[in-house]
Amino acid sequence: MRHTFRVTQARPDRRASADVERAGPEGPEADSGPSDPALLAEATEIVRLLRSVRRYVEQPKDAAMRESGLTMPQVSTLTVLSDRGPLALKDLSRELGLSHSTVSGIVDRLERRGLARRAVDLADRRISLISVTEVVDAYAREGYTRSQAGRLLPALQSANADQRRSIKAALTLLHSLLAAEPES
Repeated sequence: MRHTFRVTQARPDRRASADVERAGPEGPEADSGPSDPALLAEATEIVRLLRSVRRYVEQPKDAAMRESGLTMPQVSTLTVLSDRGPLALKDLSRELGLSHSTVSGIVDRLERRGLARRAVDLADRRISLISVTEVVDAYAREGYTRSQAGRLLPALQSANADQRRSIKAALTLLHSLLAAEPES
């Protein structure tokens, strides 16, 4: 979706204003700004549905986390390292959205439990790469992915191929629209 901004100059009898037009496939949508009640209602319903879906998907993961004795930040760290491979502390911190000192403490605790390790980067010996241990790798291969999908996997199995493509396309579109918006 393309955004067009139009600014009018202030005149003695009027204040300056900025109009935003959204040009989509149907053309300008001047009446669907942030104050449009119908748009706000749709956004509220989408947020409600996303929260509900998240609860369904994360329910088994939450139970597994409680059983493991790991904290959510520790689980997030292991997930990022499993998904992305060995990372330098600065890259891991950026992926997690946490400070270097916080992530360093998390990695220290994971190392003590035998779940993560630091190794010197052979390409640049000034950098330590953090990775998961074989124990975590084995867990990831043997069922974490299935348990992470939780109730989503059976639901997707009950959907036909067109429905699965539609779900993925809608979520991909929403993700790209959110990523394109400037953070406020």
